[in-house]
Amino acid sequence: MTTALSGMKQIQEYCRSISLASSESSIIKMITDYGFPARKLCGIWESDKEYIVEWRKKLIKGEINVDEKKTPVVKVNEKQPNSRRKK
Repeated sequence: MTTALSGMKQIQEYCRSISLASSESSIIKMITDYGFPARKLCGIWESDKEYIVEWRKKLIKGEINVDEKKTPVVKVNEKQPNSRRKK
């Protein structure tokens, strides 16, 4: 049985199944702020069930501090606000 997760939808579904936040914005926040084990490879979000379970265990043990923002683990391509206004 494969434990790989390919695509944000699969990652979201798995997170939902183990009672983690599962919206795309929540997952991206967990990636950037708390080291959630997912990376964008060739434009596709990739992760692994086993890595997520280990990350969740660390979170439960208090080894990951969610009260303090950590240095981002991965930079997510975000749209920059358009500084030019339309007239």
